[in-house]
Amino acid sequence: AKIVDQYRPLDLEVTTSTQVLCHQIAQYFPNNKRGLIFRKWLIEDWMSDKFKIEWVLNHLKLAQFNVLHLDLDLYFPELVRVLHDNGVTLHTHLKTDSKEDLQRVLDLEIDQCTIDDIGVLKLENDL
Repeated sequence: AKIVDQYRPLDLEVTTSTQVLCHQIAQYFPNNKRGLIFRKWLIEDWMSDKFKIEWVLNHLKLAQFNVLHLDLDLYFPELVRVLHDNGVTLHTHLKTDSKEDLQRVLDLEIDQCTIDDIGVLKLENDL
């Protein structure tokens, strides 16, 4: 937090998958984006879409985080809409240069994305 205060980066996101750190991150970085990496195993097959929405949203609220990091295959339109309506920034990660996956990110209106394959950037011109 001291380093951040000293250098004041314009657009900083503090991200964790360790939920026990969330309270401290929210305390030390109240004015920054705070990203929760939501592990795939936290969403089970038995959960209805409505339950998944409440489950994810409540995790974010309890953590006091405002960015969700979630696998692309777990996003669906209603989840995206509710999270956006609640001021949550959506993030996913693409492991390949799949044109279909990139198109899905764009169609779902996911806000940010990290990539493993720089070839994804070439695909954007094709869409």
